[in-house]
Amino acid sequence: QKPSAVFQEDRLLPYLTAAKNISVAAGCTETAAEKALLQVGFDPEDLKKNAVQLSGGMARRVSIVRAMLTSGDAVLLDEPFKGLDDLTREKVMQFVKENLKNRTTILVTHDPRDAKDLKAVKIIEMETEK
Repeated sequence: QKPSAVFQEDRLLPYLTAAKNISVAAGCTETAAEKALLQVGFDPEDLKKNAVQLSGGMARRVSIVRAMLTSGDAVLLDEPFKGLDDLTREKVMQFVKENLKNRTTILVTHDPRDAKDLKAVKIIEMETEK
């Protein structure tokens, strides 16, 4: 059993393309990675860029796609949708929901909307002392 994860930091290899970053980690083809990146709003021209050239939101989407395309029965999501505008978030959320079927998911977020949109079964709220 192998989990995949979206970390708070994107953790990409800077001088590989987005698709290559995904295929190396997820074990899928670059073609499958490119198809997924287009689903989450990448422009075909952006597929040619190395990770170091991507905006923060684009790097975030690469991290999410990488985790979703990695096979395994568990996914850890740590602030996965941070920094995404509403339209992009909607596309990415749809992609994530399609790829979470039959996978245990642990989501850490400050945005209650994330848990609601992913239709969380059990929500544990934690507060810190001030």
